[in-house]
Amino acid sequence: MKRIQRSLESFSISGIKVSTPHAMSILQSSFPPSSGRFRSDIAGPIIRPMLDFLRRTSSIYFVDVYPYFGWSQNPSSISLDYALFQANSTLYYQDPGSGFTYTNLLDQMIDAVAFAMEAEGFANVKIGVAETGWPNAGDLDEIGANLHNAAVYNRNLAQRVADQRGLRTPARPDTVIPVFIFALFNENLKPGPGTERHWGLLYPNGTAVYEIDLRPAFAGQLSAASAGDERQAVQGEAVVRPGAGSGERDGGRSRAELRVRARKRHVRRYTTRG
Repeated sequence: MKRIQRSLESFSISGIKVSTPHAMSILQSSFPPSSGRFRSDIAGPIIRPMLDFLRRTSSIYFVDVYPYFGWSQNPSSISLDYALFQANSTLYYQDPGSGFTYTNLLDQMIDAVAFAMEAEGFANVKIGVAETGWPNAGDLDEIGANLHNAAVYNRNLAQRVADQRGLRTPARPDTVIPVFIFALFNENLKPGPGTERHWGLLYPNGTAVYEIDLRPAFAGQLSAASAGDERQAVQGEAVVRPGAGSGERDGGRSRAELRVRARKRHVRRYTTRG
């Protein structure tokens, strides 16, 4: 990261922020969120120097946050509605350490990272969600991986970003957290468990897996991420409908730019409780 930054500076290139994403497995503890701490084996040699770099360059600390994995590993402890942004007035969690009230698992997981950063003295470094989403299919033993839950999660995420004018959490209420949906396409040739091939909003042929309207959320820093070999920006759809190709528009309305972050995603294992 330092070398990339020096290269940018040597060519007088400004306006580009250098960062790198991490999985939730970087945390040693994540529940309650206020007890969030980085793993002791990486906090000193890796995390602190990296956060110092991000602070000096006014960059963002990116993390991959998947409530699906947190819920699917603890379905008897975490409500599915809580993971899908469908909590009601009786479904919430109050952190005894911070006093913050949580109504969904995504906020809870992000704030565990925020408190871990604060514990290291880097509360002023911005957080970004490099990947989040919900699988639309999976193997028989991968509970909750289905089209309905995927549509509910991503639709509710988009609505939440739109309502808040950007993703915000109890620990970061005044800071907009950029968020990328993983993924733009199902990766039908990817090896591993069935869920690894079913995170997309679109099938490989460009038709929609399920309908989702992203237009209200684009103003709030919501983007779609796709795995691939190079970073690119594409002119894509703000409205995704089953049976519609990725090149169509909704009723002739203006198009929104889908920023596509191309990067391979690997399976992350971590423990979280809610």
